[in-house]
Amino acid sequence: MANLRQARRNFYAIAGILLVVDIVAAVLLFTSTGARSATLDEKFQQLRLQVQMKSHLVVPPEQVQERVQEARKQMAEFYKDRLASDSSALSTQLGMLAKDAGVKLISARYQEVDSDVPDLRQIRIAANIGGNYLESVKFINAVERSKLFFTIESVALGEQQAGSVRLSVNMDTYLKGGQ
Repeated sequence: MANLRQARRNFYAIAGILLVVDIVAAVLLFTSTGARSATLDEKFQQLRLQVQMKSHLVVPPEQVQERVQEARKQMAEFYKDRLASDSSALSTQLGMLAKDAGVKLISARYQEVDSDVPDLRQIRIAANIGGNYLESVKFINAVERSKLFFTIESVALGEQQAGSVRLSVNMDTYLKGGQ
């Protein structure tokens, strides 16, 4: 009988330990599921926000043709207002910009290169200017803000003499009319 009582006590002790382990496992399972659920909800909200933002970027099909027409109109205005018809307009514009900035346009070489844009001829300009530092900065700023379209590719400092600098400015522009 004593063995039976001892076996019962051992059985109850083991059952109690297993019950505690089951309770701890259940608590861990439910808390990790809750955290996982919160993470999934957060991810879902992020994805929903991304979908909403991207749906604002997409143009509805009925507006596509209207937007294409508007883009063509803007391109035509850009070509008319910002691109020269001939290279003499480019040299005239550069001369005026140099004069207004107070620098001397020492030389300018114009080279036509192949253009990827239809109906436009790309012109690469290598200009050398001379003047003081402030005037040179004003010239570069004036080129960037010019009504004619210029993109400055590089500026290299040349000679320096008693407050005067010489710059080599390489820029690109386009002329209307393809080859």
